[in-house]
Amino acid sequence: MSLPPPLPPSLPSGGEEHRLHPWSWLFVLLMQLRHYFLPLVALLVFGQRGDRDPMWAQLIPLTAIAALVLVSVLQYLSYRYRIGNDAITVRSGLLARNRREIPFARIHNVEVRQNPLHRLFGVAELRLESAGGVRPEAEMRVLRLDQALALEQLVRQRGQAPQPTPGDAPAAGVVPSDDEQVLLRLSSWDVLRMGLLSNRGWALAIAAFGVLFQTVPRQTMDDAIQRGGREAFGYASHLHAGVTGGLVLLAAALLLGWLLLRVLSVVLTLLRYHGFTLSERERRLTVSTGLLSRTRSSVARRRIQAWTLGESTLQRWF
Repeated sequence: MSLPPPLPPSLPSGGEEHRLHPWSWLFVLLMQLRHYFLPLVALLVFGQRGDRDPMWAQLIPLTAIAALVLVSVLQYLSYRYRIGNDAITVRSGLLARNRREIPFARIHNVEVRQNPLHRLFGVAELRLESAGGVRPEAEMRVLRLDQALALEQLVRQRGQAPQPTPGDAPAAGVVPSDDEQVLLRLSSWDVLRMGLLSNRGWALAIAAFGVLFQTVPRQTMDDAIQRGGREAFGYASHLHAGVTGGLVLLAAALLLGWLLLRVLSVVLTLLRYHGFTLSERERRLTVSTGLLSRTRSSVARRRIQAWTLGESTLQRWF
């Protein structure tokens, strides 16, 4: 029976439980603040209305933030992980304890995420996903970047199929190549064309309008629309452009709005697909992409059950 590959030097020794990065609680706190941002703002704004004491109105959101800080620190102190020969053990919870065994062979996808704050601290978020799972098997917020990449490599080595498919079996005594083969790399021109053909700008603009109509009072929104319409009509009347000139101005405004949405689509596409690289290493496909927030996702070839190629009319033309 062959022994499993040794642990990379950057990973903690196997058989012992270890905590996450010391700054892990800070990133958990930021994630929770992002989820509870609107309720906290509502408490701060609407809590000061009426006859309430302003000090008590501000104390309520501050107490909520302090509670989130305490929860984040407790999560960091109660989270442990251990790397075994064939599985990763994760323990979490302070009062209600949860112990989870994740075999390497069950891990379908390994995802390493880095937003700008992660890159500033030299850390990364690691997600372990299984086939058919709605939620990740484990989310490690956060590890050192070298530890996250080493753990990804460890999953790639120990999660290989025990029996290779016929025709792909290497000869006896041959070690699989450790070289990474690049299958696809998008250039800046490819990403630019993708942004010009996508509708990400339209989707973001519609979502922004939806949020405005849901959060801004109806009377304020109606007054802003009426005031803007009167100012635009007054400016057009001042030009004395006539019917033809008015149509030209309307067409120019629509064209300008369309160009701004195209530019927004290009910016969003660059943020997501800049540096897109698809590579293969040890029968495992890896995708790296992102400009500000970098994402690295890895999946074994044998776990891919189907793939779909879709082309719109514009994509076929260009």
